[in-house]
Amino acid sequence: MRERREEIMDAAVEIFACKGYYNTKIADIVEAVGIAKGTFYLYFKSKKALFLALIKKQRNFIEEGINLEKIVARSDDLKSFVKILIRDAFNIYAGNRDLTIVILRESVSVNEDFVGEFEIMDQERTERLKTAYEYLKEEGYIDLENDFEFFYYVFVGIIESILLRKLIMKEQELFDEEIVAKTANYIEKALTI
Repeated sequence: MRERREEIMDAAVEIFACKGYYNTKIADIVEAVGIAKGTFYLYFKSKKALFLALIKKQRNFIEEGINLEKIVARSDDLKSFVKILIRDAFNIYAGNRDLTIVILRESVSVNEDFVGEFEIMDQERTERLKTAYEYLKEEGYIDLENDFEFFYYVFVGIIESILLRKLIMKEQELFDEEIVAKTANYIEKALTI
């Protein structure tokens, strides 16, 4: 049997994705899981604590799913590096669709503590991208005139735009190889201008 804490988190993600953070009551979550309110409080002090745990869960998915050393080992040029990185990122987000929607939509607008956790997640992403940027520069895949800020905005801007359209706007097709290839193509072209 799955751990109760995970069941509560999974139910919360579904409900937050549908109703939003503020419109969700703890009663909605415990009803979905089939537990008493007291059981909820054994695992989380509050709805806010639950949401913070969800942000940390998303951070863990990203940390485990995007391993730059493995991406480097699987790539042999800029296009393949970008393609693998994008595929890995899209797989994480698509595999955790509702959680991604909740984090993107709710965490920066709901509460200062959520913004703080989101900023930690962004700092971790920035560090991963700095590592990727340094690797691509060392290998001569990108021009030394491209600064990190430009590199960051190209990657994050394109990927987050696609995430917003595909996940939050609930477009039917998610991330297939055609989307990965087109995205990699645009990013490669932007980085080699």
